[in-house]
Amino acid sequence: MSGFIGFMVGFFIGVATSLFAISLCTASDKREEFYDEDGDK
Repeated sequence: MSGFIGFMVGFFIGVATSLFAISLCTASDKREEFYDEDGDK
C-alpha cells in the first residue's frame, strides 16, 4: 500500500513540475512578443 502511495506522490510531483515548466515557457514566450511589439513602436 505504501508503495502505491509513493507512486501516486511521485506521479503528482512529475505532473506538477511539467505543468510549471510549460507555464514558464509560455510566459517567457509572451514576454519576448511583448518586447518585440514595444521595439516596433
